[in-house]
Order: sequence, then structure tokens, then C-alpha cells
Amino acid sequence: MFSNLIKTILPAALALWIFMLAPGASADVGTMQAGTTNKLQRRHSGSYTWCNVKVWYHHNKEPLSLEWPMEWKSGTYKIDTVGNITSASYDPPYMVGNTLVNANMVLVGSHFRVNLQLRVASDGDIEGVALVLVTHGGAIPKKQPPFGLQCSDDPAHEYKNIIPAY
Repeated sequence: MFSNLIKTILPAALALWIFMLAPGASADVGTMQAGTTNKLQRRHSGSYTWCNVKVWYHHNKEPLSLEWPMEWKSGTYKIDTVGNITSASYDPPYMVGNTLVNANMVLVGSHFRVNLQLRVASDGDIEGVALVLVTHGGAIPKKQPPFGLQCSDDPAHEYKNIIPAY
């Protein structure tokens, strides 16, 4: 009976261990944090004043990490170009017939271009994000790289909301 139990549990434990070592689970997303330890994350509504995107374009290199301040005004985001970001644009959502076309945000620097598609509510709340295109060093990755977007509306960026990908 004991040997039958080992024959059953050992392969299952080995399979679980191998699954946990899979390359798809190896992206380090630990640096993208929402809120702080032991605090419930509040539900967000309204516009943001700061965002950070990380793109893991190559598994052996540091991610492309960009952050920028922004302001919600008259139904659109004004993006401040800071750090490595030399130009940025935001196109608000609009209707084509009965179809809502999501907002687009483009961040450009000397060695990168990041195009994001955003689901943005009428109050400026960013409800979802998709990575449309990223180029780094003039190259486009063969596969869609893992990425994460977090935004905050408090001056110290203590409470960061991770924007869900769609």
C-alpha cells in the first residue's frame, strides 16, 4: 500500500516541480507591485497622474522600463515627456458607427517605441491595456513580449494599480 502511494505521489510531485520551472513562468514580475504589503488594494475610479510600463523584450536582458507623469483634461490625457521618453501621444477612444475604438498611447525614445491600446472610461480610469507594438534598438520581437502597466493617482505613487491586460 505504501509503495502504491509513493508511485502515485512521486510522479505528480515531479510533474508539478517541472511545471514550476517552465520558461513561460520565468519572467520576473515581482517588481510590479500593487499597493503595499498587508494592505487591501482599493478599487480605483477616475483618472491617473502617473504610469509605468515594463516590457520584457528579451529574457536575458533587463526589461525596458518607462515611467511618465500625465494629466487628465477635457477627456484626454496629456503626457509629459521625461527621462528616456522624447515624444508621446495619446489618442482618446472614439466611435465608428456603433463600435468603440479604444484609446492609443505611443511612447518614443531614442532606442524604443511602445504602442499601447487602452480601455479608458469617460472619467479617465484606465481599465485595460494591450501591447500593440514594441521596438527596442530598432528590432521588433518575434513573439509578443510579456509586459505590465501600473498607474497611480497619488503624488507619492504609494498605491499603484496594475492595469489588467486584455
